[in-house]
Amino acid sequence: MIRDDLLSYLTSNSLGSFGLSVELPFSNSGIPLYQKNPKKVYVDNDQVTVEPALETMAKTYYRTITIVPVYFTSDAKQAASDYASVVSIVSNFIKGALFTSYTSTSSALTTEFLNDLLVTKIELSFTKFNT
Repeated sequence: MIRDDLLSYLTSNSLGSFGLSVELPFSNSGIPLYQKNPKKVYVDNDQVTVEPALETMAKTYYRTITIVPVYFTSDAKQAASDYASVVSIVSNFIKGALFTSYTSTSSALTTEFLNDLLVTKIELSFTKFNT
């Protein structure tokens, strides 16, 4: 699972004032843990989609897309001094040597304000083709 590799990568990098949780980001009460625990990075499970990409008379080629969402929050009024560093560390994970077998990798950053929190979601995407 890419999630496990990402957790190892994040553990080996300094996240400054942000912590890292090995728990999944959601709680039983319906409130995401990353909203309850600001400045803690949560990595969700791999979300894998396999779809036909090309069909020939001899075989079908499939595209496998794996998305790994990462969530964290910080104070919306007072930006954490290392916020940009954490975003960069998470986003740079896709540049690692582990992913040379993938045809493409990308990261997408979204943010939203929720009460007094800045909620950050980074989706790391990995695509490869196979038969």
